[in-house]
Amino acid sequence: MQGPTGWTGQAFIVLLQALVPALLMNVSIVGLNQIFDVPIDKINKPYLPLASGEFSMRTGIALVCCASTASTCKAVDHFFLCKAA
Repeated sequence: MQGPTGWTGQAFIVLLQALVPALLMNVSIVGLNQIFDVPIDKINKPYLPLASGEFSMRTGIALVCCASTASTCKAVDHFFLCKAA
């Protein structure tokens, strides 16, 4: 059954299943860029969390590892769920 906007519940779930891993991977990529560009970012973008010292390098690495692991796990889980269906 479609809602007032034309979206079905199933379509919304499928959208979220694709969107969540994509957003987590984006966090990973942006985080990796910040980790490796700290000296450049201290000059050009001093407001970024690692360049400003708001996050420690250890915290930045932990966030990147968690986001990339979560993204990969979610994508693999989705792959196997789609194969089983």
